[in-house]
Amino acid sequence: MSSPRPLHENPPLLTRVGRRRWIALAVGVAGLLACGLDAPSHPSEVIQSYFIAWLYFLGLTIGSLTTLMIHHLTGGDWGLPVRRWLEAALAPLLLLAVLFVPVGIALPHLFTWAIGRTGLTRLDGHSQEWFLNPTFFLLRAGLYLAIWLVLSRLVVRGMRNTRPLTTVCAVGLLTYALTAMFAGVDWVDSLMPLWYSTVVGLIFMTSQNLGAFALAIVCTTALHVALARNPGGLAPEGPQVPPDLTPERCTDLGTLLFVYVLTWAYVAFSQWIIVWAGDLPHETAWYLPRWHSSWRWVTYTIETAQFGIPFVLLLFRALKRDARAMLAIAAFVLSVHWLYVAWLVKPSVATAGVSLGWTDCAATVGVGGLWIWLFLRDLAVYPSFAHGGAEVSASAQPEENPGRA
Repeated sequence: MSSPRPLHENPPLLTRVGRRRWIALAVGVAGLLACGLDAPSHPSEVIQSYFIAWLYFLGLTIGSLTTLMIHHLTGGDWGLPVRRWLEAALAPLLLLAVLFVPVGIALPHLFTWAIGRTGLTRLDGHSQEWFLNPTFFLLRAGLYLAIWLVLSRLVVRGMRNTRPLTTVCAVGLLTYALTAMFAGVDWVDSLMPLWYSTVVGLIFMTSQNLGAFALAIVCTTALHVALARNPGGLAPEGPQVPPDLTPERCTDLGTLLFVYVLTWAYVAFSQWIIVWAGDLPHETAWYLPRWHSSWRWVTYTIETAQFGIPFVLLLFRALKRDARAMLAIAAFVLSVHWLYVAWLVKPSVATAGVSLGWTDCAATVGVGGLWIWLFLRDLAVYPSFAHGGAEVSASAQPEENPGRA
C-alpha cells in the first residue's frame, strides 16, 4: 500500500504555478505605481482606468461566489471541475474592498454629482440629492462589500468544516441579488445622474456571472490541456488527475456558458428595446454616446464578440466536448468582457469618443496583478485535489484518504 499524499502537500504542477505568484505581485505593484505617477497630471483619466479595472476583477470574484452558491444549492456533476477555481477566486475579495479607497477619494473625477449638488432633478420633477451624495454613496458601497465579504467567509468556512450550506447559499443568493441591483445603479447608472434604468442591476449581475464562469472554464480546461501533455505533472505518485474533465462534463460547462451568454444578451437587449420603443430623451441619453460617436464600433464589437460568436460556436456539441476549443472560447469571452466593462463606464464620462489609453492597460495590469497574486496564493497554500483524483474543496478535511494498492 502506498501512503496517501498529505492534504497540505500541493501538486507539483500547481505548486510551480503558485510560486510564480510573486511575479504577478511585482507586475501589479508596477502597474499601480505607473498609474499613481500619472495621476497628478491626468487624474480623471487615471481614476477612470482604475475604476474599470476594479469593476472587472470585482465582477470575477463576486460572480465566482454566486456560481459557488448555485452549485451548492443545486448540486450537479458540472461543478466538480470548476469548484476549486471558484473558491480561489474569492481570496482577493478583501483586497478589492481595500482597493475601493482610491475610488472613494476621487469621486468627483468619476461622478459629476459628487462635484456639486445642483442639476440632480430629473425631468419627472424628482430630486436625487438625497440619494446621490458622497457620504451616502460611500456608506452603501461599504455595505455591499461588507455583505459580500461575510457571504464569502461563510461559504468558505462551511466548506472547511464540511457543513451543509443550503441555508447560507439560499439566503446569500437573495442578498446578492438585492445588493448587486443597488451596486449596479450606484456604480454604472449614476455615472450619468439624470439617466436611470431598472434593468441595469440585472445587466450588472449577469455580466459578473458570465465573466466569472468564463474564468473558471479557462482555468479548468487549461489544467486539463497541461495534464494531457504531462500526465505526471500533478501528483508525485504518478498520473493522478483532478476531478476529471470528461467530455460529458466539458459539454455541461459549455452548455452553462451558453446559458450565461444568452442571459446577458437577453437582459441587455431588453433594456435597449424598451429605450428604443419609448424614445424619451432622458432614457436615450445613455445610448447616444455609444451609438453616435466612435464608441459605436466598440458597441458592434461587443455585440459580435460577447454574444454572436460564442452563441454560434457553442451550438456545436463537438466544440463543447473539446477542452481545447472550450479554452479558446472561454478565454475569448473573458477578454471581451473587459471591453464590455469599459463600455459601461467610459462613454458615460468621456462622451467625445473612444478614449482608451495606456493607463487603461496599466490599471488593469496593476489591479489584475494583485488579484492573480492572491488567487495563486490560495491555490498554493490550500490543497487542490485529493490523492487519486477525489474532489476536495480548498479547505475541506475529509476523515480519511485511503491510498492505492
